[in-house]
Amino acid sequence: MPPKKKLSGAQFKQIREEKKAAAVKNSGNIQQFFTRKLPSTQTAQSQSEDENDELNREQNMEVQCNDTLSETDSSNQHRVGQEEDSIEINFNNPKTWKIDKNSIKLYIEQGPINGDDISVYPVTNNRRFEKKWFTRTMTNGEKVHRNWLIYCEQLDSLFCFPCILFNDDRSSIWLNGFNDWQHLNPYLPRHENSTSHRSNYIKMKTFEKKLKCGGFIDDHLLKEFDKERAKWRHILKVILDAIFHCVKNNDALRGSSEVIGRPDCGKFLNTIELISHYDATIKKHIETHNKGTISYFSPAIQNELINLAAQQVQSHIISDIKAAKYFSILFDCTTDISHKEQMVQIIRYVKIENKKCTIEESFITFINTEEKTGEGLSGEILDKLRKDGLDIANVRGQSYDNGANMAGKYKA
Repeated sequence: MPPKKKLSGAQFKQIREEKKAAAVKNSGNIQQFFTRKLPSTQTAQSQSEDENDELNREQNMEVQCNDTLSETDSSNQHRVGQEEDSIEINFNNPKTWKIDKNSIKLYIEQGPINGDDISVYPVTNNRRFEKKWFTRTMTNGEKVHRNWLIYCEQLDSLFCFPCILFNDDRSSIWLNGFNDWQHLNPYLPRHENSTSHRSNYIKMKTFEKKLKCGGFIDDHLLKEFDKERAKWRHILKVILDAIFHCVKNNDALRGSSEVIGRPDCGKFLNTIELISHYDATIKKHIETHNKGTISYFSPAIQNELINLAAQQVQSHIISDIKAAKYFSILFDCTTDISHKEQMVQIIRYVKIENKKCTIEESFITFINTEEKTGEGLSGEILDKLRKDGLDIANVRGQSYDNGANMAGKYKA
């Protein structure tokens, strides 16, 4: 056998370049395991993946139905998502709806506003929607109301209520509005009998049943929240009743101690203790109350509740005065125990209720003043009437103390 010929340097260089080119060429194949791109010609494979995506979407919607109530409203809400107490929702215009977990619950609780109470529908392209499409005639002659169908008067279009809430394909004409009245006959029955519509309708009914029967995972948690909310509302109601009892009898609320049960704790806390003998919720609240926890028994809370109640009373009185239109004003200055000058505001007016007229003389508030001159006092009176929304032109009588000052005798 002849000896093996040794390769030249050029040949070694060529072999290295070929190996390098092969390595670069094969390195692209590994990327296919991470980023997979399908050619447009692979129709069968695309359809298979579409079916898998559809199955995943259906499974996700089932999870969505079971988890819709998992997020609780931390700011009391209603009850309409967290912003339902401040945002007005048009339940007849699905284009303005926000689709999320909390909103779906709200829409199903409200139910679709079909728009079947309109007497005459508008004309579009020489055609109009007719009310008969809200009723489906079955093969046996039975008539069934299409309660899932929504006619939006604002957009003059039809929408499908369950598909809006549970359909993943947001490009459907029944989610964006259908108003081709000329071809409504084939499109409406075709959509009604479609697999996606039936699936979404079943999801809506299942969701609705769970709302009524309490079949969600976090129903027990929500019930605990409701119990806690009811407990604190009951406690606040008892505290308000105790405050009103002391106020009606013109009693001082506080004593020298803030510990319930001590002789010097004051009439308010003594009243709370008396109520606890007959109210198990208040008794438990007192027994479990520790220093640093919320009790609503503190003087700051008492003053806040009194101020809130005073604002409601003042608002009611001002409303009666505005309804009467004409009124008389009475202002009197006096010095309190801390030697601060206070001006009392009293208004007289005629109140008509149940066809009976009565003359009311209502105390409004105390006005802290440092003015002594007629000009200064009159300015404060006008400012207070302006804040109350009362027109000085409707004043029909005036009464003041410090007559010399109000007459303008002392201006400085």
